[in-house]
Amino acid sequence: MDITNQLDEFVDEWDQRRRIAAQLVAYLDCIGTLDETHVRVKVSTIDALRYRGRKDYPTQNVLAACSFDLRFTYILPSWEGTTSDSRLIKNALTREDNLQIPEGKYYLVDAGYMLKGSLLPPCRSIRYHLKEYSTRTPENTRELFDMHPCAMLSRDVLVY
Repeated sequence: MDITNQLDEFVDEWDQRRRIAAQLVAYLDCIGTLDETHVRVKVSTIDALRYRGRKDYPTQNVLAACSFDLRFTYILPSWEGTTSDSRLIKNALTREDNLQIPEGKYYLVDAGYMLKGSLLPPCRSIRYHLKEYSTRTPENTRELFDMHPCAMLSRDVLVY
């Protein structure tokens, strides 16, 4: 299969997931997905240790919120690579230019975030990655929730 066909299949699958999730999130009052990513940076040797997290090189931890139509709605850059998810979200919610989540709405987040009224992570201690679902069917309602198109899309939005 050539790269053009693979890309077409990917776009078709993504579009199908997006349409299903858009219908669900409208019903569930979900406004998008929130996650952090590490961006490689060059820093002085004095600061390098603070910026070296899980990687073998210095990174900045960047928090991003994205709507399901793939538009960034909030970005918080410049945190050291060692910064935890919980510290990032706490800062994003309390700073002057804060992440604003309307009452009754929420963001889907990954398992590294706390369960909070406006943040909905996947169920804990449940198989998380899609490859784990490819060989077995869900064994309980929590696994079913985590493989739901809405939950899967929340992981895909900021990955791609």
